[in-house]
Amino acid sequence: MMNLLKEHLKQVGDVDPNFKITTFLTYADNFAVGYFQKQGFYKRLTIDNERHEGRIKHYDEAILMQCDLYPHVNYLELDQTLKKRRVDLLRRVGIELIKHEHPTAEDRAAVVAQLRSCNPRMVPADDPARREKLGRDVLAILTELTTGENANKFVDLIESPDSHRGLRKTPGLHDPVWLKLMIERAQAGHYRTIAMVEAECTRFKDYIAFFKDWLKRCGAESGYGELIIRQKSDHADQLATLLAEKVRAMDSAADLRAE
Repeated sequence: MMNLLKEHLKQVGDVDPNFKITTFLTYADNFAVGYFQKQGFYKRLTIDNERHEGRIKHYDEAILMQCDLYPHVNYLELDQTLKKRRVDLLRRVGIELIKHEHPTAEDRAAVVAQLRSCNPRMVPADDPARREKLGRDVLAILTELTTGENANKFVDLIESPDSHRGLRKTPGLHDPVWLKLMIERAQAGHYRTIAMVEAECTRFKDYIAFFKDWLKRCGAESGYGELIIRQKSDHADQLATLLAEKVRAMDSAADLRAE
C-alpha cells in the first residue's frame, strides 16, 4: 500500500509539472518508527521548516519523518526488482541461489558456508582478539579528537545534546550520537566490525547537521556572536571530516570490515 501511494504521488507530477512531489512527511508513532524506516523514511528532515510549519498537526510521542521519491524507481515493481538485484549480486560472487520450500537451519548454514568460502570478509568468524583490537583503534581515534587542543575546539560535539538548550527537542533528532557516547561504547566493546563504526560515524554526521541548524536558530539566544557561531559551525564540519578520514585509514590498514 505504501508503494502504491508513492507511485501515485509520482504520477501527480507527471500530470501537472507545476505540482511535482519529490518529498513527503509523516508522523510516526514511537512504536512504528521501524516500519517507516523500512519503507524509506528517515528521521533527519532536509525539507525547509517553512514548507510544512502550520500545515501539519503535531503529535506527542511521535516522530516527524521524511521520505524522498525517485522518478526513476517504479515502486509497484520494487519488490521484484530488489529480488532480481539480490540474485545478480550473489551470482557475481559465485553463489547460485538454491530455493528451499521449507529451509532448515542446515540449509541456512550451507549458504553461510558458501559465502565464507567465496569471500571470508563478507561473513567473518567471531574473533574476540580482532574485536578487542578494533575497540582499541577506535578508542585511540576518539581520544585524539577529545583531548589537548581538540578538547576546546570540538567541545560542543563531545558532550551530549542536553548540554545545548533546546537542541534535544529539535524535530527529527532521535537517538543522536556524540563523541563521549562513542567513547563509552568503544570501552564496552560495542563495535564488532568496521561497518558498525562507519554506521555510527554516519549517525554522528547527521547529529552535526542538526547541531549546525540549531546554531543558526538558537545560537544568538545562547549568547554566541555571529563570528562564534560561524567558528563552531566550521569546527563541526572539520570534526566530521577528521573522524571519517581516520576511520577510513584504519579500515585500509587492517582487514576489519564486515557487513
